[in-house]
Amino acid sequence: MKDFIRRFREKYVNYETITYIIFGVLTTLVDWGIFALLNKVFAVPALAANIVSTAAAILFAFFTNKFIVFRSMSVEKTHLLVEFGKFVSSRLLTFLLQELLLWINEKWIGLDAVVMKMLTSVIVIILNYFLSKLFIFKKEKSDENQTQLP
Repeated sequence: MKDFIRRFREKYVNYETITYIIFGVLTTLVDWGIFALLNKVFAVPALAANIVSTAAAILFAFFTNKFIVFRSMSVEKTHLLVEFGKFVSSRLLTFLLQELLLWINEKWIGLDAVVMKMLTSVIVIILNYFLSKLFIFKKEKSDENQTQLP
């Protein structure tokens, strides 16, 4: 068991995963906060509120993920645009999944919209991590050691 815990820690407990969780929580708070404000205070329908809150969260997440979490420091215009394009594309994919789940909830399940938003956000956070790590901010093998915690 000790060996399993040690291997798990070495592989999954590092700078990247810890900062992703921290900024994932902050991104989620931006998303949920704007969603709840629009939906509950201003009575904006859930699907429309989700569009606005997701757009704000995507912008926040791109910059924090790029520079802080995955340490992709290139600001060369072409590289930045490629990363941003991939990031937005992957986030739109998970956004569409979330919209579908919110729509299914609205039509057939009937949970409170904010509760359903919270539930679907868990799925979105996990998918977004793997898309960012494997597709958007993919590191060269020589760069991977730089993200390990001491």
